[in-house]
Order: sequence, then structure tokens, then C-alpha cells
Amino acid sequence: MNNADVLPSAVPLCVEARPELTGGRRIEESTSPPPAADGQRADEASEGSGRRYRLPSTVTTEELTVALDATGWRLRDAAERLGVSRPSLYNLLHRHPEVRRAERLRPEDVEAARREGATDLASLAVALRMPREALRRRLQDWADAEATSGSDAGG
Repeated sequence: MNNADVLPSAVPLCVEARPELTGGRRIEESTSPPPAADGQRADEASEGSGRRYRLPSTVTTEELTVALDATGWRLRDAAERLGVSRPSLYNLLHRHPEVRRAERLRPEDVEAARREGATDLASLAVALRMPREALRRRLQDWADAEATSGSDAGG
């Protein structure tokens, strides 16, 4: 048996234009991913889970912002809401002008968000425009550094 005899159950989109990858066999329409609900074609999950994802290029800045705010900047939930994979969401975030990087967060930024009414991690993440987990880690790093410097000073 050679590779031309075995086709995966869901053939990636690029195979349609590359017959050499199918061993010269014609690909049936049923093996191509179906259109997504918005009419755009979906791509396949790289994990082989069979789950179909929306192309990240079809996600608008407004959709991204709304999904992030609606989920309290919890990336797993935002990716699911948008219909994209988490790695694709990370790429979208990297290009998004409003996303704050954890290394650029300052304690005074957090205090300002608290003064404006952000009381928990989700509301802080929304106010600071940064992923919730990155914010949690940054706050923990500050707490650890403060605890370490406090124990050093007392010892």
C-alpha cells in the first residue's frame, strides 16, 4: 500500500490545488471542509481532532474585541466563541493594537483600573486590555517579588 491509497478523512484545503499530494486521485467534495456558518471556509485543527476552525483572517478587530471582553479576556473561551484555534487567537492578539503585553504592565496601571471599578481578575483584564492568565501571572510575580524582598529585609 502506498500513500496514494490512503487519504485522511479530512483533506486540508491546499490539497485541492495540489493533485500530486493525492496520488493523482480526484478529491471528492465531501472530503473538503464545509463552509463555516458565515460562508467562509474553515481550516482543520492541527491536532487532528477533526474540529473545524474558522480562518483567522476572517476575524475582524471588532469581533475579536467583543469576544475578548465578553469572556473576560479568557483566551480559551474567546477562541471558542470566535471559532478559531488558540494558536490562531494568539497570532491575532499579537497583531491587535489594543492588547497590552504583560511585561509592559505597571503597578500604577492596575491601581488606576481598580479606582475605575475593576474589582476582580476578569474586570481587571477587560479594563487593562490584556489576557486574564497573563495578568494573573504578572500579579503573582509582583506578589512573589514583594514577599521575597520583604523576607530578605527582615532576615
